Amino acid sequence: MSNSYVQNYILSQAQAKVMSQTQGLYPAPLKILDVIQQTLENGSKVGFNAEAEGFADLCITNESKALISLFHGRTECKKNKFGKPKREIKTIAVIGAGVIGAGIAHISIDKDFQVILYDPTSIALYHGQSQIVKSYQNYIKRNRITNTEYNQILSNLNCQTTFNNLDKCDIIIEAGFEDLKLKQNILNELEQYIPEHSIFAFNTYILSIHQIAAHSRRPHKVIGLHYFSPVDKVELLEIIRAKQTSDNTVCTAVNVGLKQGKIIIVVNDSPGFYTTRLLIFAFIEIFYLLQEGLSPNDIDKATKKFGFHIGLTILLDEFGIDTITYIVYHLQNIFGERLANSSVIELLHIFVKNNLLGKKFGQGLYIYSNDGSKKINPKCKELLKNSLTQTKDISRIETIQWRICLRIINEAARCLEENVISSPTDGDIGAVFGLGFPPMKGGPFRFMDTYGICNIVDLMNNYQLEYGDRFVPTQFLIDMIPTADQFGSQDFCADVIDDTNVQSNQWCIIFLVGYDSPNLIQASSVQGTVLTIGTRQVNRPSRNYTYVYFNDAATGTNVHTVDCGWDPHVMYSGNTITIYIPSPPWIVGHTYYVTFDSGVASGTDFCKPESSPTTDSNFWRFDIWNPAVSSTTTTTTTPPTTGTVTTRPLSTTTVNTLLTTTGIVLASTTTVTTTIITTTTITSETSKELIVLASTTGTTTTTATIFITDAAVNVMYPKDFVRKK
Repeated sequence: MSNSYVQNYILSQAQAKVMSQTQGLYPAPLKILDVIQQTLENGSKVGFNAEAEGFADLCITNESKALISLFHGRTECKKNKFGKPKREIKTIAVIGAGVIGAGIAHISIDKDFQVILYDPTSIALYHGQSQIVKSYQNYIKRNRITNTEYNQILSNLNCQTTFNNLDKCDIIIEAGFEDLKLKQNILNELEQYIPEHSIFAFNTYILSIHQIAAHSRRPHKVIGLHYFSPVDKVELLEIIRAKQTSDNTVCTAVNVGLKQGKIIIVVNDSPGFYTTRLLIFAFIEIFYLLQEGLSPNDIDKATKKFGFHIGLTILLDEFGIDTITYIVYHLQNIFGERLANSSVIELLHIFVKNNLLGKKFGQGLYIYSNDGSKKINPKCKELLKNSLTQTKDISRIETIQWRICLRIINEAARCLEENVISSPTDGDIGAVFGLGFPPMKGGPFRFMDTYGICNIVDLMNNYQLEYGDRFVPTQFLIDMIPTADQFGSQDFCADVIDDTNVQSNQWCIIFLVGYDSPNLIQASSVQGTVLTIGTRQVNRPSRNYTYVYFNDAATGTNVHTVDCGWDPHVMYSGNTITIYIPSPPWIVGHTYYVTFDSGVASGTDFCKPESSPTTDSNFWRFDIWNPAVSSTTTTTTTPPTTGTVTTRPLSTTTVNTLLTTTGIVLASTTTVTTTIITTTTITSETSKELIVLASTTGTTTTTATIFITDAAVNVMYPKDFVRKK
């Protein structure tokens, strides 16, 4: 059997595995396999070039931008934006030892919290404690913790059926049933036991925090904490703030969540909060689709191909049809037929009446076996026969995907409009980490930016005509169309503009490492491939405090600094350095220039030269022009139709390096002289600056035509920089 056959077989199996796990929605794994194949077939030199080109291609994909946006959003949601709490939390009481309550205790006892797990019934308390003990025993088996650490962690847990020691608690987290009266009674009873500084938090996915605290003696200390199941695996914590909740209460709750290892979004108290609201609107659309004759398998296939990690009908069964019905009961009077019409509500009640309640009861849309297998529930098909509506043309997977997706993103936009969430970033993080919105699409708001809000609104209008008023776009989205606004974060775009019709689509500043051992030169990534003389691999500098500086030319002041030694916003690959700037400080109409410390780039071989410093303010300049802002709101500069470039000075050492890399061999006694034969002005997309170097050996003159990238550029923001309301 030939090696090539084995290689091709392994690669084909790997590709099939990637496609099975990603549905082909992540380009990076497939690109990696392509690079491996090129390396095996053509050698490491071709492979290294393919790797560098592949990385550059992947950097500018929508998936890359979405995932980078999620990374930075997740980082932001791991910070306490509300400052430092007045009092450190040391002791937590969890009221209710069910799955959620035990999960909250589980993620608290290994973070140096003293935890009281309370339940009025001994059997529930036993099951809750067993759940925690079993989890940590599994950690020992997997070598995540030692026996000593296990004993130390479990010593932080105190399980009890009485209210003893509640007077020592800094925060009470109630994790009982979703019943308003029950939670009000618990609050009323326990307020007499807990100290004045103690915070009372309620785990809920639907009940109003304002109503829970209606009869509290200290409503400013009441807050909502929506933990997701399983608590120890789902990262998101949705914190619900009522109008009366104090800033310090929010700050303290965020601090507890962060210490528990959660990423936090803080939402305002409103019907369904944020994540539950979006999920219910998606589930309701699934019931509309079922009414129109689609099978759960059809919907699962479409939603997985859209990017959800599991099919949404499976998720619906896991969530519970009884729970969905309960939530719809709470939300129907508020959202009316925009949520669901009477036939869908009747269908939900029919499912509940016939005990099709979801996975936890063994049957819902599917029947679940003890061995983990599942099949379509024939009883479900039978019940749907009596509820079928006029069949629509929904044979296309895209139609199924868009109907569910539009319901989610329209409601997400409403939540931003109604100030349920404070930012698109919180909306994206909540949707991706809370309800499983496809990560490669970046969340509802990033997805709308990518697809185009105008296009999204057009789709909603078309679906409204076809399927009804539940698809009417929110006015918030409609108002964004005339000004071409987007939700996107303020990501910087730096590229040459040679034409007023060119809309830049880059999201990072990209530097190409040049050829004088090595220095940094500006790369024009939109106008074409940057041609280099030879390929130089570079590394991140081995020391910190190696900076790239961004300076305002008008004032000469530094406005942004990046440490290339450690900053995760700086990425090295091949001969490129990409600097991502999540919150750029630029001012429209201003000119900026870039300078570098020595050592921003280092050669890959030991003791190879570092990049030399660049302090010339004319070396790399850019102007800010924003086409999305009208002249009535701010002064703008007109983008140039041509760009005049200034030649970078070349040293004798540089010339020797250039001549060597181009294959021109000079005798050791040769005196090198350089003459700039010609320089050109950039007047079109294809015209580039050229420098022709001439070297003389005796009476023979040898010339080399070298491409030098533009030393002065003009810059514009992408239209999605602007955020108007």
